[in-house]
Amino acid sequence: MRALITGVTGQDGKLLSKLLYEKNYEVYGLVRRIANRKYEADGVSIIEGDIRDNNLMEDIISKYKFDEIYHLASISDVAYSFEHPNEVYDINISGTLNLLNALRKSPDTKFYFAGTSEMFGKPKTKPQTEDYPMEPVSPYGVSKLAGYWSSNLYRKAYGLKIYCGILYNHESVYRPDHFVSAKIIKGVKRFYNVGTGFNIGNMNALKDWGYAPEYVEGMYRMLKDGVPPDNYILATMEQHSVFEFIVRALEEAGIEYHIREDDDGNPKQIIDANSYFPIVSQDSHLFRPNEADNYCGSYAKAKEIFGWEPKVKFKELVKKLYVEFEEALK
Repeated sequence: MRALITGVTGQDGKLLSKLLYEKNYEVYGLVRRIANRKYEADGVSIIEGDIRDNNLMEDIISKYKFDEIYHLASISDVAYSFEHPNEVYDINISGTLNLLNALRKSPDTKFYFAGTSEMFGKPKTKPQTEDYPMEPVSPYGVSKLAGYWSSNLYRKAYGLKIYCGILYNHESVYRPDHFVSAKIIKGVKRFYNVGTGFNIGNMNALKDWGYAPEYVEGMYRMLKDGVPPDNYILATMEQHSVFEFIVRALEEAGIEYHIREDDDGNPKQIIDANSYFPIVSQDSHLFRPNEADNYCGSYAKAKEIFGWEPKVKFKELVKKLYVEFEEALK
């Protein structure tokens, strides 16, 4: 089996390339020449190129005749998308369209599009299913929804084997620092070691948190024989706040704490119970311009169709991340 992974240098790309290599795939990773010229990974053959280059995408897909393409490449920083919407739309929308157009000449290739819970925006009810209305509230969410609907259109109009995964928050040690999970774990570790606190955005934001290696396994299983091309949610169907994540990380570190609340009874700061130094403070300047919230996804369809369900739930997730980040920092 031969597979192409766009976005191979990101969290999911690294985990997926490792998984496919272990399953004896011939793995290729598409890497932008400017940003990641020196990227290397075991078992991954690097192809230099930009998904915004339509002719190049056609040439690559025609030349290599991939059995599977996993399109993970995107600008996924929500805050950045508000500051640079043109760039985000160009890469996330135009890049996806270039791949879809090239795919029309390779109808036997299975194609995975990486969707996101951010496409739902501010859902009013939970859990969300694949049919729940999508009303994104950030340029990032809008750009991913455009790619999602384009993928659905090309599947139906041209009979292509296109699978869309709608993945909720899924974390690992490969998360960069601007992701809240990495910011919390590293911030708690830094306070434990040197007593320096950190700031964070909305502590009350509600997320559905999962373990990234399991979600990458879900992508792989989604494209296996017998699974019909369709849209599938990968989530835990559990909901926890950013505040809960911080508290679990503090418990893993063995740090005793007190909570300071605002006038409405919401947490605004967590301080050390012994030194009274601030560990983490909520900073309104770090809030999103249009906060997305209330995420909780149903994985019932994925479980029914290809037997996927999460094993690592919230409490174990934070413990795993704490240990894995600690090992990575040694």
